[in-house]
Amino acid sequence: MDIKKIYQGWKSLILEENKELAEKRLETCLNCDQNSTCGDIKITSKCKSCGCILRAKASCKDCKCPLKKW
Repeated sequence: MDIKKIYQGWKSLILEENKELAEKRLETCLNCDQNSTCGDIKITSKCKSCGCILRAKASCKDCKCPLKKW
């Protein structure tokens, strides 16, 4: 667990930084079987592989999908 990346993701989500990048990444997560709310992306949607909140992780420009999808 990298606290700096978690902070960066939440900061970017709140300040709406990297919004275009996040939307592109979330399109990939939308129907992923590791999405806790498969077929939908809510603020509470988590990645079952790493446990991260998808919206925050997708907003972090230095973060990577644990399944290497982005």
